[in-house]
This record gives sequence, C-alpha cells and structure tokens, in this order.
Amino acid sequence: MSSARAPKSVVASVLVLVLGLSLAGRADVGEVEIASGPLTAVVRLDPFGVSFQQDRGEGFTDIPSDLLGRYGTLGFTVDARVDAQSPAAGYGLFADAPGPWFHATRATETGPGKFLVATDDPTRTFDLIVSAGADGVMQVRATLNNAIGVTATGWSFEAAEGERFLGFGERANGADQTGNMVETWNEEGPWSGGSLKPVTDPALGDRWQGPTPFPGTNFSMPWFVSSRGYGFLLDTSYPSRFRMGSDRKDAWNVESRDPEFAFRVYAGPTPADVVARFSADVGRQPEPSEWFFGPWYQPSGSIGGSLAAKWRDEWDVPMTVAQTYTHYLPCGAQVGNRDARKAQTEAYHALGYKITTYVNSFVCMDHPEGAYDEGDAKGYFIKTRAGTTYPVPYAAYYDSPWHGIVDFSNPDAGEWWRGLITQALEDGYDGWMEDFGEYVPPDAVMFDGRSGLEAHNDYCNQYHEASDVLTRAREFAQFVRCGYTGSAKYSRLVWGGDPSEDFSKADGLAAAVSQGISMGLSGVAYWGSDIGGFHAIFTDRTDAELQSRWLQFGAFSGIMRTQGNGYPRPGDSTPRAQPWDDDVRPIWRKFAKLRTQLFPYIWDAAQEYRSTGIPMIRHLGLANPADQGAYSPEAEYEYMFGPDILVAPVIESGATTRDVYLPPGEWVDFWQAVAYDEATGSFDRVGSATTVTGGRVVKADAPLDRIPLFVRAGACLRLLPADVDTLADLGAEVDGLVRLADVTQTRALDFGGCSG
Repeated sequence: MSSARAPKSVVASVLVLVLGLSLAGRADVGEVEIASGPLTAVVRLDPFGVSFQQDRGEGFTDIPSDLLGRYGTLGFTVDARVDAQSPAAGYGLFADAPGPWFHATRATETGPGKFLVATDDPTRTFDLIVSAGADGVMQVRATLNNAIGVTATGWSFEAAEGERFLGFGERANGADQTGNMVETWNEEGPWSGGSLKPVTDPALGDRWQGPTPFPGTNFSMPWFVSSRGYGFLLDTSYPSRFRMGSDRKDAWNVESRDPEFAFRVYAGPTPADVVARFSADVGRQPEPSEWFFGPWYQPSGSIGGSLAAKWRDEWDVPMTVAQTYTHYLPCGAQVGNRDARKAQTEAYHALGYKITTYVNSFVCMDHPEGAYDEGDAKGYFIKTRAGTTYPVPYAAYYDSPWHGIVDFSNPDAGEWWRGLITQALEDGYDGWMEDFGEYVPPDAVMFDGRSGLEAHNDYCNQYHEASDVLTRAREFAQFVRCGYTGSAKYSRLVWGGDPSEDFSKADGLAAAVSQGISMGLSGVAYWGSDIGGFHAIFTDRTDAELQSRWLQFGAFSGIMRTQGNGYPRPGDSTPRAQPWDDDVRPIWRKFAKLRTQLFPYIWDAAQEYRSTGIPMIRHLGLANPADQGAYSPEAEYEYMFGPDILVAPVIESGATTRDVYLPPGEWVDFWQAVAYDEATGSFDRVGSATTVTGGRVVKADAPLDRIPLFVRAGACLRLLPADVDTLADLGAEVDGLVRLADVTQTRALDFGGCSG
C-alpha cells in the first residue's frame, strides 16, 4: 500500500497546517516519503528534488540544475522545433533550435503525495502527484499550469559509475544503450550501409543505421532496466529522447515532447525482478499455442508449391507452419480468388501444416471492392489538418496512387476494418503477418482529436488491439512488426521488421541478436526475426553461409521463421540462398530437428514468461545479476535461451570459432556432450563431457553446421522423439505423419539434473 508521511520536521509541518505559511526559501523544510512495497519515493521540498530508494537494492536521485541548461531536476523548454515525416518513406525528421530550460526550485505539499512546484520561471508551476501503483511500482506525474509555447519537458538523474542501461524496446544497435542518445519514434526500421560501410563505418560507426541520425526501430519503448536493479518507464506516447551518459557520464536525461511529464519507477532488487514487475504492469503477450514454436517456412519461387510434400516425404524435415502472403489488405489481393485461397488452406491442413497470410492497416485507393471510397466517405482514415483523408503514396504498392490509413481511434473504423480482414478467417488461415503501423505523420489529425505527433507511437497499440478483438478466441498466429508500451498484451507474436541481408551490427544478423535481447528486456518473449534477411538494397543477396548462421540463431529464438523473399538492388537478379537449397538443407534439417525435439524445454520457457515475465531470450544480466561480466563487450552478442542453454550466435562472415563469455558456474559444451544422428535426426547424449568453469571467455569451435551452445551443468533438457514431423494438430489422415498429439512419452538430455 501507499503511505504518505509528514515532513520530518514536525514543527515546520504544524506551522504550514495552522498558519498556512509559505516555507519558500527555508533549508530545513524536510522531506515527504511515499512508499509502494519495497520502493520509496522521497520528495525534497526546498530545494526541490526527488529520489527513489529500495529496501533491498539500489536507488537513484535527480541532480542539481544547470543554469538555463537541459540537465537538472523537473523542467521544461521553449525552444524551436520542426517535425516532419514522409508518408512514403516512413522515417521521422526532428530538429530543434536549443532554447533555455527552466527547472523546479522548491515545492509545497498540498495534500497526500501532492505538491505545488515552483520553477525559475516565475509565471509557471507544476502540479506534481507521486503515488503508489502495484507493489514496488511508483507513479509520478507533473502537469504545467501553463504549457503555451512549451516544446518539451524533462528531468535528469544521477548515473552511478559502471551503471548500464538496457532495453528501450526493439533495438538493433545494441541491447545496452549506455553512452547513447535514444529516440522513441516508430519508423520503417533501420537498414545497413552494406557496400557503403567502408565509408560510413569510419565516420559513423559500425552500428550506423541510416537514413535518420538516430537508430531506427519498428518497436520503440521509452523504457529501460538498470544494471543496478531498478526500471524507468516514461509514461507518454509523444516522441522522447533519452541521453544515457551520451554527453554527461555522471547523469542520464529524459526529454519528452509531452507537456505533461509522467513516469513510473519499478523496484528490483535485481534486473529480473524489475522486468517481472514491468511486464506484469504494462501487460504480457497472450497465452501461446503449442504450434507457434515449431519451425516456420515461406514457400517461394518455382519450388514453392512442391515443398509441403518434400519436407515430409523426401527430406524428413519437421515443419509446422507455412507462411503465405496473399495481401487481404491493402489492395484486396484475394478478391476474385477466394476459392483458390480456401483450397490452399485445406491442402496445407491436410498435410499437417498451419498456414498464415497477410494484412495491414492501409487501404488502397483502387481497392477492387470499393473499400477506399467507403472508408473515405465515412471518415475512417486519418486526416490532414484540412479534414481530408491523409494521402499515403507508399512505394511498395505502386499499382495504387495512394492509400488511406485506418484510424483506430474511431471505434466504427476499427469495426469496419475487422470486416475487411474477416475474409482471411473465413478462408481458413491460422494467422497473419500484421504489417506496418509506423506511418502516422506528425501533422495528421486523429478522430479523437489527437495530433499525429501524440498518436504516432500509440497507433500500434490501437491497431493490434483491433485485431486482437477479432482473433483472441482462436489459436491464431497474429505476428506484428510495430509496437510501443502496452503492445505486448495485444501481440501474440512479434517479428523484428525487415532486416538487411548481411551480418552487420546495424541491421543484419548481429543486429537481430541485439533486437531479440532488447525485446526480452522490454517484456516481449515470443519474438523472431526474418531468417536470412529481407533488404539487399546496399548489400549482396543472402548466401548459404548467412542463411545457415541466421537459421541457427532462429532455432534459439522465441519464434523460428524463415524469410523467402526480399528486395534486391535494382537490376540485381542474383537468387538468394533458401533453406531448401542443396548446400543449406542439411543444416536446416539439423536445426529444424533440434528445434522440434527441444519443444518441451521451449514450452516450459514460454510458460515461465507468462507466469513470471522472464523472457525466452535472456540477457545474461537477468540470469546472473551480480556478474559484471554480463555487461562486458565479450558478452554482448550472446544470451540465455530459457534457464539452461547459453547461445552465442556466429555473427561474422567466415568465422569458424567464436569467443564466448561463460557466466560464473559450471558449463558443458553441448556439441561435445551430444551427438547428432544424421540418419534419424536424433540428438542424444554420448557419455561424459568436460565441465568448463565460467567467469571467463573461452574459444568455441563453430564450423558452419554448428552454433556455439553451452548447457548449465546440472540441467535436464526434455526432448520429443526425433520422428515428430509437426507440432500442429492436423494431418491425422496422413500415413506415417507424427504429430505432437501422437507423442506419448518424452525423453531427456541429462546434464546432471534428470535423476528422479
């Protein structure tokens, strides 16, 4: 429960109550404490300040103010700002001409947890409310009495020596953002410099993700977890910037375009406790279906139509989901072709596959059933300031001159949109890619009166909620690209956008590893990437090596799904490597077999997330909070998959070894302890293996058919039999098909923990 205790100076308190005297200028006014379980907020009245303390674990406090500078306690600025976003490109542009900052100076308590806060602008004050949320969660909200001309609000806090700041949603340039400036604005996503890297890397670093000056992301979140065991969430949908020791090593600063500055603090004492509290507070992903966790593939090219049978009959590759991409929206690709769609879903179901399709929140002007005209007439699309439908000339759908973006702040528009996509359910699909959502321009006007600046990030929540209303009662694989704070509870699955076809730390395979880790730190567990990448605008096409390394990472992601298509450079007709190619298929089979056999272990990790919030992909700091090595450069591109498997993806072309940081404890090299029977696809223990002591870096062998894996000594990994073909409960009439439903007994890989 929350408790608000009187200032520690009882005499001063009595004077305030009895005489109503202002205590401005008094140095001995004292402090007010507000408690929420193990977390206490301490409000200093004069001079004003706020700190947060934990019964167990460390806290943090704000810092004294610079004269007219950005850094300091609660404040605001009246600088000049420019906001723009090209609807065709999906990238925001924000510029500001610095102006003075004004900060809080002193406060008077006006009620339990309520304060009137003066600033060094004598005409403006803040009304501040500090209150307890759920146990170990503190809520802070500061509202200006006059926001005219105010372009941003902000607050700065002390950074401890060695403190690390992790999370911020889906971040391709690293899960650890210490030393960076981080922007929360959902965009089309990052992309790699590719062939330009020899020029861009020396100038901008190997994580530069053009074209914006800040790394792009489809799923931003104004949230971080500190290595010291607390969490901070900015409570707004407006764009924001976090300076995490980027220009002052002793402080971090949060700046929001929201005229009201609100945030939540989450207690630890460990980072895992913080993530658990945070995900419980803002919402976790819905209960998954078992079949989500089997291998997925995308049929593509001339061989696509025959793959479904080949996986089963000829190649003995377990496969659960086929991804197809008939675009029900934006342009109604199913119109006039629905009988074929129904026949397709029935054929896949008969062979034991689940099957997905595609929707988004655009509607083409040339929609064959007149959906655009209807939506335009009824006001169902986001609008310009002139009150007309905002035209979106998205280049990927060049057959139609422009599109409308469905405005989900209008409940009638959401219901109408659900009517358009219900056809996919009627045609038998088991899921869909729920694409886009990052395209609301700052100057748009929403049905509920908000500007696009305020609604842009929150649009993803309303979009996915509208879909969730339609599909929640089904075992439905809705996999989304964009998101923000609160999106998890409406997002069955998340995929990491459209990555580049390379190994890069900017937007390739290495970046995908960072995305998976940062999403886990941000409360999302059922996540996967486009195996093999999607864009090759500045890169070469995916080759067998990149495809193999990426599918190995995919086998140890929340969701394992391949990407079959993509965008090459104009004029480049080079085919990309595919899982069914002769030089990739043996590796694809090996890891599809391992993924399927590991299902009991994966399912347990998926359920652990639902009950505790601990993700499937776990930053080493979640599993070993006292280990400073978890935050070292050597550990950056590795993680725990579930409680017992350490995964170190190979992220460099040509590498056949990899340095692996082992956390403290005893570990077993998976590949020394387990043999793969190529004939049956079975993974089996082969006797004792040398135990390796952690707390150090070791060199692991990594030939092309292996990803470095270490298992915690004392673990017991439960496995399915090697002959399971699908996790879908379909295909019962297929001769010899082995489904998850047919399994009567599991087995185990014993690393010392299976006895009893």
